[in-house]
Amino acid sequence: MTQDQAHTTKHTFCRICEAACGLTVDLNEQGAVVAIAPNEQHIASKGYACLKAEHGGEAIGLYLGNPISVSFVPPVLSDAFVKAFGSSKRYHTGSQDCNNKFVVAARKFSLSRISTLPAL
Repeated sequence: MTQDQAHTTKHTFCRICEAACGLTVDLNEQGAVVAIAPNEQHIASKGYACLKAEHGGEAIGLYLGNPISVSFVPPVLSDAFVKAFGSSKRYHTGSQDCNNKFVVAARKFSLSRISTLPAL
């Protein structure tokens, strides 16, 4: 953005994680975001911000641990939350505890849905 273009700068903070890094957001005349940068005057983050704003939605992911991952409503709502950012990265307890079983079943039996077999 050049100096002769009209814009407004707003001070805000990132809401993606609990660090709540300070941000400055430049808006054009129509109110559309044209630039986001770390706020060097923010009392806590002092000009630091992670790369989430720079790389878009695919830079963030969601992990749900126990017991929330086995409940019905929180996974549905949190799925909508990450979709709003354009992310496809969703993980939960099953990602750590179960995916290994699916991979072994796929390699051994050519069918990943066979996660347990009866004892022979």
